[in-house]
Amino acid sequence: MASSNTPPRTYDDIKDLAKATGRRIPDLLAMASVNDPFYIMPAQAKQGEWFAALWDRFDFPHGVHLRRIHYKLISQPKPVLMVDGRPYQNTEGCWQYIGNASKAARCLRLIDPTTFEDKRNPDVVIVRRYNDDSDPTPSAWIADLEDWELPEIKVELADDLSWFIPSTRVGGYDYRDNDKPFHLELVSEKSTMDDIVIPLCQRLGINYAPATGFQSITGVVALLNRVRQANKPGVVFYISDFDPAGSFMPPSVARQIEFWRPVYAPGLDILVSPIALTKEQVIEYALPPIPIKEADRQQNNFLAKYGVEGATELDALEALHPGALRKIIAAAVAPYLDLEIAKRLTEAEAEAEGAARAAWLETQEAYGTQLRELKGKTREIVASYQDRLESLRHAMNANLEPVREELESLRQAIKTNIEAFDPDLPPRPESEMTLPETFGGLFDSRRDYVEQLRYYKTAAAADPEND
Repeated sequence: MASSNTPPRTYDDIKDLAKATGRRIPDLLAMASVNDPFYIMPAQAKQGEWFAALWDRFDFPHGVHLRRIHYKLISQPKPVLMVDGRPYQNTEGCWQYIGNASKAARCLRLIDPTTFEDKRNPDVVIVRRYNDDSDPTPSAWIADLEDWELPEIKVELADDLSWFIPSTRVGGYDYRDNDKPFHLELVSEKSTMDDIVIPLCQRLGINYAPATGFQSITGVVALLNRVRQANKPGVVFYISDFDPAGSFMPPSVARQIEFWRPVYAPGLDILVSPIALTKEQVIEYALPPIPIKEADRQQNNFLAKYGVEGATELDALEALHPGALRKIIAAAVAPYLDLEIAKRLTEAEAEAEGAARAAWLETQEAYGTQLRELKGKTREIVASYQDRLESLRHAMNANLEPVREELESLRQAIKTNIEAFDPDLPPRPESEMTLPETFGGLFDSRRDYVEQLRYYKTAAAADPEND
């Protein structure tokens, strides 16, 4: 599959693409025009500029919640005017207005998209932890060369000559999260599944990003930052209810990933794959429907698209078929887990230990013979003093002095060899797994802009409001 061409990122780019391809603008958007981050219309851009000006005027701190900004604006002695000249007030309409304005300001990069804290969704359960340092380099070294002490005459003479040439050590082959071929995350709209999902994600070694409802820009940017830190292709699995909102949540997240990926995870491919609940799973497990709320204005589109009588909740799957959700998630994740890399690292470490040991023994063979000879000389000298411990202490030490000098000379020679020790080691193996060449899931960053649109159009039954 060819890499994505540079996609249109602005209102004018979309208009130019429509003109060049002869297609309608709605056909070139994955979401409703007021929601799609690629299509910030002039009126929205003015709202974004209005919000950015207020941001500078009040010098809001990083991490502020949008609700605090709302109360700051309505509390001014002189009313803050919106773009159309109306005063900003404590109404639901103004609250929606500032939400849309802040979203436009972030999409246009007038303010830092990571500025707001995401108070709506629970914290991400981080399972994969990456070392920011570069990959370790295979290396070999020699254990510390201890001081060599000659025996002294004591009450009982200790004939323990613990002189030895130190052995080799190797490192750089330990298995880490960095060695996994892909960065994997599971997003779920239902916190009621946490008792099932969190232990499973910990066992599988994938991050869990709960999103009670639609994922925010802040959450998407944080996810992309984690992919960038991993510096690996990313795969995002999504589970949600089978209902109007659940059918559009994955495309909504995918569209935000598509928009922000060049900024926060440039050059890294990302896949988004909804894995539950699907119409096929509802039928396979004979899950009971629930009525869709009459107030849900997208229900007709949903019912017409899927030909069903109602919506179905994830909870029904676990209630009626315990363990089924675990199997669905595990089966979806399995193709992206390299179960061999840990074994290959262990094998490479064993090979490195053998190579280092052989290289060290070859250079130290003569020293080993000399050390054994010195041990023999020392034992002969010590034995001759066994019966005269105290009276002969000084005499023995005098006799050992030449050995002491020769021993120290040998020790220094070995120390010099330690400093120069640099054997050839096998390279550190890396996972050879790559993303599947053909991916039929919802989002693939390698598709071009128009091809990706086709998948959005197929997946979404409707485009509910998304803040």
